[in-house]
Amino acid sequence: EEEVKEEEVKEEEVKEEEKESPILFGMKTMTKPKYERAEGVTKYWSPFFSPLSAIYNVPTEEPTAAERLAVLHLIFFAADFVAVKTGANAEGGFFFSTFALFADAVKTQNEWWRLPSTALADFGLGHVVATNASLWLIGREIETLLGTMSFLAVYFLGAMGGAITALAFDDNSKVIAGSSGAVFALYGAILTYTVLNLESGWNQRGFTTRLFRIGASATALCYIASETASDGVTHVVNNWDHFGGFLSGIFLAYYGLCPLFSSIQFKPGEEKRRAQRLNLEDKTLQEPFGKTSAILYGVCANLVAASAVVAFKRMSGVDDF
Repeated sequence: EEEVKEEEVKEEEVKEEEKESPILFGMKTMTKPKYERAEGVTKYWSPFFSPLSAIYNVPTEEPTAAERLAVLHLIFFAADFVAVKTGANAEGGFFFSTFALFADAVKTQNEWWRLPSTALADFGLGHVVATNASLWLIGREIETLLGTMSFLAVYFLGAMGGAITALAFDDNSKVIAGSSGAVFALYGAILTYTVLNLESGWNQRGFTTRLFRIGASATALCYIASETASDGVTHVVNNWDHFGGFLSGIFLAYYGLCPLFSSIQFKPGEEKRRAQRLNLEDKTLQEPFGKTSAILYGVCANLVAASAVVAFKRMSGVDDF
């Protein structure tokens, strides 16, 4: 009898949902929910350092890319560390030599691919620890909020923006490891997300704890960037890179890579145990290829800026660029 009652209740709920949005299609009447139900990690993502909103079902995606990036950083750094210590590669290791931004290589050899690849370059044990801790403790949460595609776009395009800024304003630094610049781009993007969606009003605890973690991470990375390399001049970890990455993250998020929520699109959660929670729908998804266009705009803007910086440096005859 209890099973029969439960089935009857479910049938009534389905009928109520079907009444919400009838669609006439030919001679038949088709039905579908007015808004799609939020899917993802809302039932699972609740670590102590990243509490869920008590009102809305966010975040909505699994943090896969941030975790894999952190693992890649550790693998690349460990391989280079072993190569340097064993004498197999005395120039910083294969991965650092391949991914780091060497200013002269961009200027004279047109190795433009180093602009995004610098996001995978770390310099020193302190830098790789701080960067990976930031990716794991903060980057994963940022990915769940922005979405994986937006997260990766902000990470690599932000690294490009930071590297171009460092090239433009720091003539002394010939080598730049831009992984922390990419992290700062993520910070700019998530702060933009907070402002645009008024997150402090509906996720105050999550917003506050995240802000403290970002502050601690940014302080550590800026301190590391204040130290010079063995030549006493070069800042391989560069605060100009951090500043440019942060600004790039803000612009990328504002111009299309940040989810935008509207109160008109909230509907009650369907699960009984989360009946008090509300689902969200990202308005940017209503525009076909909206995020793709934002990514393409970001790529073009970075290439134009890089071309302008390189052209100016070449014409002005600045050595040690």
